[in-house]
Amino acid sequence: MAEERGLKRRDLLKMGAAIAGGSLLAACGGGAVAPAASSAPAASGSAAPSAAASAAGGAESIASLEAAAKAEGGQILWYNAGNPQLVKSVTDGFQKAYPWAKLTGVPLVFSDMPTKIVTETVTGAPTADVIWSPPTLRQTWLKNNVVVKVKLVNDSLMPPTTLDTDEYAHPVWQLLIVPQYNTKLGVKVPSDPYVFADPAWKGKLAFDRVQNLGQSTTWLSVWRKKWGDSKWQTWLDGLSKNGVLLTPNAGAAHDAVQSGEREIAIASSNYVLAQAKGAPVAMSFAIEPVPFFNHSYLTRRAKSPKSAQLFMNWSSSKDGQTAIAAVGLSPIMLTIDAPSSLGKMLPSGVEPATAADLADFSNNTDSYEKILSAKFPG
Repeated sequence: MAEERGLKRRDLLKMGAAIAGGSLLAACGGGAVAPAASSAPAASGSAAPSAAASAAGGAESIASLEAAAKAEGGQILWYNAGNPQLVKSVTDGFQKAYPWAKLTGVPLVFSDMPTKIVTETVTGAPTADVIWSPPTLRQTWLKNNVVVKVKLVNDSLMPPTTLDTDEYAHPVWQLLIVPQYNTKLGVKVPSDPYVFADPAWKGKLAFDRVQNLGQSTTWLSVWRKKWGDSKWQTWLDGLSKNGVLLTPNAGAAHDAVQSGEREIAIASSNYVLAQAKGAPVAMSFAIEPVPFFNHSYLTRRAKSPKSAQLFMNWSSSKDGQTAIAAVGLSPIMLTIDAPSSLGKMLPSGVEPATAADLADFSNNTDSYEKILSAKFPG
């Protein structure tokens, strides 16, 4: 897939004007603004270094960022691989905290993000200050010098196992990728994913096409470092021989289980949480859940970098995490009380895989995608 590779300037200059021009007209249309009385306070219980500390490599305080953002004019352009409901909830919440700022949120089709953003970066066209995207695009951002490292004071509010030690990516929301089964078919989900390669599971599994670089790609990839390459490749061969139903997206895999077309789908928690009451699909936590993160990135060409960092910190605050949870996505912060919170879903003693477990995949997505595409041609 060309957009997932390190694209060259000569390739992108040809398409830059059309992509950047048309897309940015939509981006500049403005976001929902809700008036409010006060700005967000600094994170409680976390250090608040001075602005000078930022130059020395420390995280800049909320108060310092507020002052700097006001000096910039508080204009923030935000691209996300999400949905309009997420954009509205987050925009409304941020504008309530900072009524003097202007957050313009643009939900992009995931498959369009790499080409659009890399083109804007290479050609010098106007681009986002902040990007929200899953780890599957991290390698593309780094290859093409799209994003920069930044320390955020509110990262201290997130579980350490979710953090990017390189400080490019900052977690904002997650889903849990788990086996989902039809409760009416008497299915027993194994506790070891390797069992799915057994011929007994032939014609019983569904997951989204790996070329999506989405949920199945993430779930399949996490086991490579846990098992070693030889065992992992043998497992993939077994799955391939078992005739997995490859669906256009993870939601369609969930639907295949709901209809009884397949017994088990590998898909994320939000589909089960959003299904109609009484639907015969449940999540199994017998296998270690795999998080499907969405991260916040500061772009290298951010026009308002301090305003962008203020927004990124707010996204990791209680108010920001609550706005995310309001649309059914799982917040990273463990103290948010919402049906989508991990504390509400995970049985006692069950812990999901960590960001470290997914680090090799997110840093080498191209190589993983090549292997998986050969095993599961789209």
